[in-house]
Amino acid sequence: MKMNKILTVALATTMVSGVLLAEESTGSVATSTASSESVLSKLEKSPFKLSFYTEHGVDTNRNESNKPSDESKGNTMTTYNALYTGKLAYNISSKTSASIFGRFDTTKDLNTTDLEAAKQTGAWNRVILAVSQKVLSEARNGVDLGITLEKRSLPDTKIRGDANVNGHTRLVTNVSKSFGKFSLSATHYLAVIDRKDTTRTTTRYYNDIITEQAFAITDKLSFSTYQDYFQPKNKGEAQNELNTDTIELGAGLSYAATSKLSVGIGASSIAFKSHDGKSSDTRDWTKTPSYGVNLAFNAF
Repeated sequence: MKMNKILTVALATTMVSGVLLAEESTGSVATSTASSESVLSKLEKSPFKLSFYTEHGVDTNRNESNKPSDESKGNTMTTYNALYTGKLAYNISSKTSASIFGRFDTTKDLNTTDLEAAKQTGAWNRVILAVSQKVLSEARNGVDLGITLEKRSLPDTKIRGDANVNGHTRLVTNVSKSFGKFSLSATHYLAVIDRKDTTRTTTRYYNDIITEQAFAITDKLSFSTYQDYFQPKNKGEAQNELNTDTIELGAGLSYAATSKLSVGIGASSIAFKSHDGKSSDTRDWTKTPSYGVNLAFNAF
């Protein structure tokens, strides 16, 4: 993973620097180390919070061959996807925070013989400014409830043009409740799209509801499942891809290696589609599953 490489390089650089400084003055190294720890300690106690996240996954598709002897029948990898994010937050108070979030995506077609098409491509997918407010706490009110107002922009001109989107404004509402080692949460996203060309037939807004169930197997290892109902809308109720409701199902394992670093694995697939909000198109979710690994790091 790229994140692992970054951490390894940083560690190696620190070690080499330490050796060189030791040759000059061991006292200087001790002073430098103490100073670094002091700076980090101050940052951890400050209202600023910095975190990074990276996820790498593959999409697959089942080969539906009519030949019984066809050995290629089965799921094959079609696309490799990776994302890298960074988030800097500032706690205005114990209940209110502001943050800036950036995400860079890369993708690679694994199912083509075209060398040009097979090249890995990347782009800045989004930049988000957000303000979050805690409304209720489980300790005092029985549940945790929070709301976030986001303003997203798309830095990449090609993405903006292809999707006909400059960005969007999104209201996020999250509620959660724990029952010992078991916890439940639900998040609702309501987004209004800022379209580049309002005369084009593209999505105007969407609703997205995600429910999640998590179980702490140990203090460090947890298992979770989720259900994601996504409902994009455009003018009218025409049966087209712009008005396709979907339900995605997923599950994953997460391991907290340290208090700052965690890793995880997961799988997901679209299990349901509807083009008019009424008739159902139940899908065989085993035909197009996605698999991925992730890493999260809290700097301070």
